[in-house]
Amino acid sequence: MLNRYQTGLTLIELTLLILVMGVVIVPLSTGLLSASRSFSVNDELHKSTADAQACADHILAIRRDPAQGYSAIVDGGGMCSSISSISGLTRTVTVTDTSANPPCPSGDCKDVLIDVSINGGSKASLSLLLMQ
Repeated sequence: MLNRYQTGLTLIELTLLILVMGVVIVPLSTGLLSASRSFSVNDELHKSTADAQACADHILAIRRDPAQGYSAIVDGGGMCSSISSISGLTRTVTVTDTSANPPCPSGDCKDVLIDVSINGGSKASLSLLLMQ
């Protein structure tokens, strides 16, 4: 005896189901890939900004220390070499005497520029204006 009511899907129905699932899954996977790349870029930016902030805090601590003070902030002295950097980041600190420039309200100022880069590309820059 043959059963008049068969259960299951025909080959055409299965083919259409796979086609519809493919049409739905491709945009979703593209969106997830894009979100993953965005997360990676944001993570690098966060790490480099935190590294620049840690260096700025270190420089301000030197400036406030009575034993070292303003005169200890010099260019080329490896101002932040004593604090550890996050792996893969390169930190550059440049100190410029800006005493003669208009932004300096007092007679003696130094501009400190902290630049943090990853693989040669600058990710974060922080500038401090220190006054005597």
